Amino acid sequence: MRILSVNIGEFGGLRDTYIEFSESLNLIKGDNESGKSTILLFIIYMLYGLPKSSRRGTPNAHDKDRSLSVGGKRAEGSMEIESGGIVYRIQRANLRRTASSEAVITELDTGMRINVGEEPGKVFLGVDRETFESCLWCGQTRASTIDGGKVTQTLSNLSLTADESVDGVAVLERIREARKFYKHERGEGGAISEISKRISEERERLFDGERSLRESFERRAEYETLAEKKIAAEDRLRVSEENKRAVDSLKLLSRFEVLRGFRSRIEKERVELDECHARFGFVEAPPSADELVEIRTLWRKYELQKKAAEEITDEKTESVDTVAVSVAEKISARGGLESFLAEVKKHGDGAKLKKILAAVCVVAALVFAAVGFAFSVLWILSAFCAVSGALLFALSKKQEKELEAEISLLGCAGKDIESYVKYCFDAKARYTSQKEERAAAKIKKDIAQNELFATEKEINAELSRYGRAGGDIDTETPKLIADITEYLAERKRLENTLSLDMERAEYEAGELEEYNEAELLELLPKGMDRYTQIDEASADRECAAARDECKKTEERLTNLKIQIASSGIDEDALSDIRKTIAELEEKRREYTERYEILNRAFAAVEEASLNMRRNFAPRIRERAGELLGKVSDGKYSKLFLSEELEVSVEASGREMGAGYLSTGTADAVYIALRFALIEHIFECGVPFFMDETLSSLDDKRASRILKLIEEFTGHGNQCLLFTCHTREGALCDALEIKKNEIFLGVKDNER
Repeated sequence: MRILSVNIGEFGGLRDTYIEFSESLNLIKGDNESGKSTILLFIIYMLYGLPKSSRRGTPNAHDKDRSLSVGGKRAEGSMEIESGGIVYRIQRANLRRTASSEAVITELDTGMRINVGEEPGKVFLGVDRETFESCLWCGQTRASTIDGGKVTQTLSNLSLTADESVDGVAVLERIREARKFYKHERGEGGAISEISKRISEERERLFDGERSLRESFERRAEYETLAEKKIAAEDRLRVSEENKRAVDSLKLLSRFEVLRGFRSRIEKERVELDECHARFGFVEAPPSADELVEIRTLWRKYELQKKAAEEITDEKTESVDTVAVSVAEKISARGGLESFLAEVKKHGDGAKLKKILAAVCVVAALVFAAVGFAFSVLWILSAFCAVSGALLFALSKKQEKELEAEISLLGCAGKDIESYVKYCFDAKARYTSQKEERAAAKIKKDIAQNELFATEKEINAELSRYGRAGGDIDTETPKLIADITEYLAERKRLENTLSLDMERAEYEAGELEEYNEAELLELLPKGMDRYTQIDEASADRECAAARDECKKTEERLTNLKIQIASSGIDEDALSDIRKTIAELEEKRREYTERYEILNRAFAAVEEASLNMRRNFAPRIRERAGELLGKVSDGKYSKLFLSEELEVSVEASGREMGAGYLSTGTADAVYIALRFALIEHIFECGVPFFMDETLSSLDDKRASRILKLIEEFTGHGNQCLLFTCHTREGALCDALEIKKNEIFLGVKDNER
């Protein structure tokens, strides 16, 4: 037997777990509490059901609740195995604290159930749970788990009776008791004698009945004629009922055709669903609905940010007289508006005063010149006033020119100075305000642009993720959203179609589960196939007519039987008597033969039992010692066994019990013993389970054990090695041992 896969629905802490095993060495790796022991318990559960009791040191040493799922308090699943070249599926389910449930064993090629009511471990391995745990399961420091008495009895029973559950010693007593049933050891009595007496009595009854029958011969002749008519009517009824059954079979066969059509369509729909994402260009990263929501949200965010960035433009400013602004800045550099106006006024007032004084001097000069004829001194004053007036006028002109030159440098020539200067400072104030507004708008726009850039980066990452990088984001993003939307809609449609077809197929399969198509075809009468058309109404009419004829004939026969019975005896009674005599004679021959067989079996079993108990222990001991020598590199090569498989080894010239050995050496001893027991009890093709068995061994001995496992699996056996370490895998790689590694609770990128 070889385990192909396990499919755990609910068991302990595991749920919806599927694992495939190779035909040779399987390394099941996982951290503590990752489910290794649970998987082992599940396999034992598939083979033997839940334990009725727990024993320390065995895989059963767990409360039943640990095997039941945490949430649903269930234990259910299936396991596929291969035995004798045929693949079987074992299914089992337990609810809450149910001690056991019947395992369903199905031959996958034919769909037929086999060995109903039997435990799969007994069917495929030929041993009970205790022998399985003592031979085919090996844990760390598990010396106490070998039930020596049980294994010894198993070896003896298998050799003597080909059934480990049949006690060879008890067989002798049962044979002795069986012989007493057929014939007593002393005197008369027993089943054979009783049957002989009954045969004599029945023969006397037959003689009396035949005599009575001769007296009613005429009535019996009539009865026989009527019986022939009944046979003919029954033949017609049988044919009509066959046609009726054929109609029912054809209906079921047509449903099988429909079921095949569903399954064929489901396969095509599954392929189409698997290839759906590739058709839309989503090869490496098929999107989900949640991812579509994220992309749509991101795209909406991008549109809003882009719109906001476009709305944040440079503030439209009124046109500002830059010349006036320049004049205001120059005046500000000279001390400010008030200082400049005060200075301009000062210069203007001074020039005006000088002009006034010059005019006064000119008038005085003219006055003095007019009256200067009488007085010469007045001519001098007139000349002085005229010069002074001219000088003052020149100074006023000079001051006005200097003021005009300065005003010209500022750009204020020809304008009302005070009004123009105020206008310049107003222009400067507007210019400064607009400049600050433009700076604030620029900062706001920069922030919006940065946010937009970040969103664009996220969108480009999504585009790159789905192979749309390099294009225009405003074009590719809506296209990606449309493609994902169309893909999800198409996938949803395919999933709904597949789900509906699977439900229909499951319904049809459930309805047809109790029928076998090949058997239905065999039920069809000759000349018919699944495509034959039969008128159901016509078949019903023919069946009803034939049944009515049989009923009428039976009624006539019943009346005739009453008449024959009243005369003494009928043919049926005589036939029953003859049949009874024949059965009794056959049973007497059978009992006589059984009695002789029991005599021979008693002698053979008695002799074989003695020989077996003398011979099997040395063979187990010799083989286990040979294997132990390979593991210990010759340090321990002699192994001793008591009748109950208590183990000791020779060390330093003296016998030492296994309890005095190191943990690693004790493990090596019991591994060797299990290999020897397996070779003796099983021919080949069995699974061997090792739960952390090598953890106490050093690398050298562990490597030798792995080589023994390689040799063991090379003979058609299978090994499941559970471990929480990586050492076993590394040793297998170093030794070039082929293995199948199974990781529990570990992601692919962490292996």
